[in-house]
Amino acid sequence: MQRLAAARALPRPTAWDHLLASSRAGQWTAGTCMAWQRQASASWATSRAASTLRDVFDLNFPAGQELPSASRRDESLLTAGVLQPQAFRNATNAAFMRSEELLNTILQLPAGSPDIIYHMDNISNELCKILDLTQFLRQLSHHEDAASCDALVVDFEASGIHLPEAERLAIIDAKAASDQASFTFEHMCHRPTELVRVPRRQVPALREFATATHDDDLILNVTDSTTFPARVADSSIREQLFRTFYQSDATTNASLLSLLESRFHVAELSQFDSPLAQVTKTLMLREPDSIEHFLLELSRKTRPLVNEYLGTILHDARFSGHHLNAWDAPFVMRQARAQRMITGMNAYLSLGACMEGIDLVVRRLFGLRLEPVASLPNEVWDPSVIKLHVVSELDDQLVGVIYCDFFRRDNKRNNAVHFNIQSARAEHHDWSRQLPVLAVTLGVPMNRFQPLGLQQCVTLFHEFGHVMHSILSSVRLQNISGTRVAADFAEVPSTLFEKFATEYEFVEQFARHSLTNQPVSEDEFNHNKAEMRAADILNVNESLTMALIDHYLHRQPPQSYAATQALVEQVWHEHSYARIDGVPVWSRFFHLSSYGSFYYSYSLCNAISAKLWQHMFRADPQSTTSGQRLRDQLLSQGGARSPWQLLEGCMAEPPSVDGFVDGYVDYLQESLPH
Repeated sequence: MQRLAAARALPRPTAWDHLLASSRAGQWTAGTCMAWQRQASASWATSRAASTLRDVFDLNFPAGQELPSASRRDESLLTAGVLQPQAFRNATNAAFMRSEELLNTILQLPAGSPDIIYHMDNISNELCKILDLTQFLRQLSHHEDAASCDALVVDFEASGIHLPEAERLAIIDAKAASDQASFTFEHMCHRPTELVRVPRRQVPALREFATATHDDDLILNVTDSTTFPARVADSSIREQLFRTFYQSDATTNASLLSLLESRFHVAELSQFDSPLAQVTKTLMLREPDSIEHFLLELSRKTRPLVNEYLGTILHDARFSGHHLNAWDAPFVMRQARAQRMITGMNAYLSLGACMEGIDLVVRRLFGLRLEPVASLPNEVWDPSVIKLHVVSELDDQLVGVIYCDFFRRDNKRNNAVHFNIQSARAEHHDWSRQLPVLAVTLGVPMNRFQPLGLQQCVTLFHEFGHVMHSILSSVRLQNISGTRVAADFAEVPSTLFEKFATEYEFVEQFARHSLTNQPVSEDEFNHNKAEMRAADILNVNESLTMALIDHYLHRQPPQSYAATQALVEQVWHEHSYARIDGVPVWSRFFHLSSYGSFYYSYSLCNAISAKLWQHMFRADPQSTTSGQRLRDQLLSQGGARSPWQLLEGCMAEPPSVDGFVDGYVDYLQESLPH
């Protein structure tokens, strides 16, 4: 807890600090500032009842005070101290030995014995506890039996277990080559850009980002496609920065072709027409034509909304161009937001406030609470990690463990991600429940009352939607537990959970000003929410355009780089709201590595969660009845039932692709400012 203790020692921001800028601007006199300061101090004195959860994540508990020791026992590799190198080696060797013993047991069982499935899951559990933890650290009833068996068969067949030995070995070699091509492509997507030299007088807003200066120029390292163009008034410089970020050469072009060719080779050896046809065997949408239909319908039906919102922001930004280029879009969006005076609600949504909000939602919907507890020696990988116990309000039993690695530090991937470390399952020998253990990472500065703002608050809720999916899983087998579902369904709980962060009924209970402790007003909240959700319409367009590119790249074998780039440009031209004029946008599309053939999953899951929201929570976001139904019919089931069956238990109408599209369009239509 050393870093936490150091952060807690930082001075608390005062009301006077907050108002000083306003005073200098002539909005406050010294007398009114001092009077307001006295009121704020009194407010702070009466607001010490802030929850422990809020205080912990806002680094606002007294120096020297530690988190309470855990009163409930939780067991995992982390509590066993495996972060020590020798302990990890011992745990790995023990897992291999137990797996060998289980394999020998399976070989002694008669064919068709139901115990085979359970012992196979035991092997999977032993290995996954090691592999999931390694992956995290590297990255910072009978229907259940059938589902688990199906999942195992798909995994085995992907390695050619059903084929003659020579063909099986050829598939294994081809898959290894394909995995290497994926790794190479993803590494290429994160490549550094060439430094750009631009006139200082034309980009005054970029001085703080400059790597160096030379004469009257700034030297810039372009790290993304939006940050710099959003701050530059000159369109030609915006284009220069945008093209530099996406610039490709013969090596990057070859990495794309190698990725696609290797995947088509694996599919051919596995007796499939394409990688897309191969992967759909494991998805909710089982046919390539169904995926294409979904994406094309979503593009067609959202186009009027895109055009309407685009017209609004172009007017607000006073943009006079005949068409919108991709490099102009960030600047136009930023100008439009400035005209609308969007605050982002930073003063109301600290990290601690948002965690209090998540606790509020899971208490109301699922009867669970989040309790900060002290970690054991050598249990966590950094002293700033905060451990939470997830406890049932019904019987006070521990149901899960979450490690919150939220604070930015060097040598850490500081993006928002959740990781499964240990899955919920039933122990075969006594049917007791193996405790689910998860980690969530963010990259926020380690400050007291660190503001997140509404968009980051939504992101945090998203990750905890994944966490609740795993925590609430009640299946017996770990390989179909929690988020181990069809890839094009896995984001449904997380995108549904996001929506609670944009409901004032919930937000007014935890979004309080960091100085006055007053709740955010409904007008200010709705103003920010409307802008954020309206901007999502353009995000939907970008996502489905890239999903169509991914879809077509994995449906027909690549002929040449020129033909592949032409395909990308054609899809972009037909579906995107902005022009790219030859820019190889695929060159930073790292999702091609991990989501190849099924990047559409994000769009589909957003559409499904919008439909679920309409059926379950739009009328009453705090409905405990709907929360219980969501828990019992969907979250607890993991991959034991098909997504279609899960949705039938939650919706008042038969689920369908067209219904998902229409529900999503209705949801987006409500987002447009009127």
